[in-house]
Amino acid sequence: MHKCLDSTLLILPNRIKHGFQIVRHYGNLPTIEGYPGLLSQVFINLLSNSLDALEEKGSDQEIKEITITTSLLDEDAVEIRIADNGPGISGDDRDKMFKTFLTTKPQGVGTGLGLANR
Repeated sequence: MHKCLDSTLLILPNRIKHGFQIVRHYGNLPTIEGYPGLLSQVFINLLSNSLDALEEKGSDQEIKEITITTSLLDEDAVEIRIADNGPGISGDDRDKMFKTFLTTKPQGVGTGLGLANR
């Protein structure tokens, strides 16, 4: 999982600008079987959303930070958290953020987190 996250971060260097900080808190995870390409796409979408939020006018943080945390919940489940110190998600958008194709971005940009929730 950590290799997948790290390789995803290597894809985004042109998006991670000066003043941005990526903090990794990786737990001790077992080897996980899965589809690295599909997982990487989910991570790209989540990280891109965080980067977009940090670039918004409402984000006046001096250091723009994304924190990636992984942990083992039990023998059958891991948790991956991607958090940023951007302006946050409004209550209205939070209630519907997993609807397919919902986006707060201009038309034609973004696909919404609903695709990552499938």
